[in-house]
Amino acid sequence: MKRIAFNERLLILAGTGLVFSGLANAQSPLYTRLGDGTNDRLGAAVGDAGDYDDDTFTDFIAGAPQDFSVFDPQPGYARIYSGINGGTIQTLTGLANWDGFGESVDGLGDYDGDLWDDVVVGAPSAGDSQRGQATVFSGATGMPIAMFTGDEDLDFLGRSVSRAFDVNDDGYNDVLVGIPNHDEVLQNVGEARVYSGFDNSLLCSFIGEDSGDQLGFSVSELGDTN
Repeated sequence: MKRIAFNERLLILAGTGLVFSGLANAQSPLYTRLGDGTNDRLGAAVGDAGDYDDDTFTDFIAGAPQDFSVFDPQPGYARIYSGINGGTIQTLTGLANWDGFGESVDGLGDYDGDLWDDVVVGAPSAGDSQRGQATVFSGATGMPIAMFTGDEDLDFLGRSVSRAFDVNDDGYNDVLVGIPNHDEVLQNVGEARVYSGFDNSLLCSFIGEDSGDQLGFSVSELGDTN
């Protein structure tokens, strides 16, 4: 069970359902949300979506990468829920079956400088030979505004994603993306990259030290640590 502090509440993840409960009374859920079908895995990833619909209430996003069943392959989806009433604001869907879209999700704040909060969704099995993909969606339009893909087969870019705030102090929030199976001389050494919210360019990257390190399997922002 995973608990995430959220808008003075607690988002509780258990199985395929999301239970959004008050801290004062954890046995009285405010919202319970389930996936659309068997093996959807809604709640495989959850995140603070910021004020995605600009109603002054913080919203939340949940990924449903779906089971990679040979009998019913699906691209996966990510759903953004309203903080004010728990209703669905938007459902984002992967581009192709087997993508694993929704394996990682997070809110980015205002990524593109239009005063609307945006979100990012990872699809580590997307693209040619599972290079992976991470897509930033606009809170203003709900449409993709940036897309990042792996360099090599089986990179699994997007296995993890996170907001990075304004890493280079240019006034734009940035995004952090994990690429756990990236090969840099050594096999599956892994990499984590920070991309710019201003022009989507690569700002910096961090690479593992040894074969099998899989650096980037999970990532998270820390703010000003020092």
